Amino acid sequence: MWVAGDTSSVAMWESPGARQRRSTRSQNIWAAYRAEAGAPAWQRLTEYDHAVDAVRPATPHWYLGVLATRPDRQGEGLATAVMAPVLERADADGIDCFLETSRPGNRAFYERRGFTDVADVPMVSGPPTWWLRRAPATTDTDTAPLVQ
Repeated sequence: MWVAGDTSSVAMWESPGARQRRSTRSQNIWAAYRAEAGAPAWQRLTEYDHAVDAVRPATPHWYLGVLATRPDRQGEGLATAVMAPVLERADADGIDCFLETSRPGNRAFYERRGFTDVADVPMVSGPPTWWLRRAPATTDTDTAPLVQ
């Protein structure tokens, strides 16, 4: 989790392989949520997870689960700032970043930050949802031909 200094913005990333390493503590948290939210809400969440999993790659990747900025602080670059550490690390490690969104306006925001590959998430119900991919940035030296 990366937070702007005054907690006005937060980015919550899932690291490569995190889904496979879910702990007992995490399972207990989801069980408590299920008990509190009830069966209909749990069913909707399960359907959503299955739809996202249908487009989620099996290869290691960073996943941006939450990006939020207080409305009165939007437009100040805080969201970009809290995303930057993971984007930089993903670039250095050569790893893709992914996220999903259901808000058409968010697509333009993320596109400006390199999330240019888009796939539709096959939702049974709910709003149109898109899975966005950001390939790791390369430098000129990464693509230059080798010289012997």
